[in-house]
Amino acid sequence: MNVIYNFKNFIQKHARNRRVLFVGVGNEMGQISGNARAVKDVAAALYGIEIDPVVVRGNPDWNIQLLDLNLPIETKLPDVDLIVITEVIEHLQSPIASLRNLGRLLPGTAVVGSVPNALSFGRIVSAAWSQRRYRAQDGNHLMLFNEQTLGKTLSQAGLQDIYIHAYDSRPLLRPFVSLRPDFSQGLLFTGVFPRG
Repeated sequence: MNVIYNFKNFIQKHARNRRVLFVGVGNEMGQISGNARAVKDVAAALYGIEIDPVVVRGNPDWNIQLLDLNLPIETKLPDVDLIVITEVIEHLQSPIASLRNLGRLLPGTAVVGSVPNALSFGRIVSAAWSQRRYRAQDGNHLMLFNEQTLGKTLSQAGLQDIYIHAYDSRPLLRPFVSLRPDFSQGLLFTGVFPRG
């Protein structure tokens, strides 16, 4: 597994000049996330899906639909050629069902996404150091993924041509992560939904 050290550049490279559906455009403070802003800077067009009504109402110029991926999507989604889904699927009740639903609505669409790494060096140290700190970090995640479980989840959701990369933006840990990418900060993935 190779290591990506610049998360933003990786996502921008895939989104450049494409029509993008960004799933989870908001952050925990009810604002547009830095990742969504970075994609908007390079995309030909950007549409959003967000569960938080504060984000949707507070950003009327962003073309965001209020949707909960835990429920079946019955509304029409915009015609796009890339779905970006960063730090979202670990919050879903059934990532496989939610991703299958997106694939049903947007067959043939490429996907770029990320999840926190269950085996992250920082996560392991936090758990050993303090259960309270660990719960604060991971208390709102319904699932945690490592390379194997993420690959199986994406495959069962119907994605094809799946590639998983480690990512880590912490300069002090680069020598360690380059030797042990399985302990990286998170996992990036690419894939494509099959055509109908």
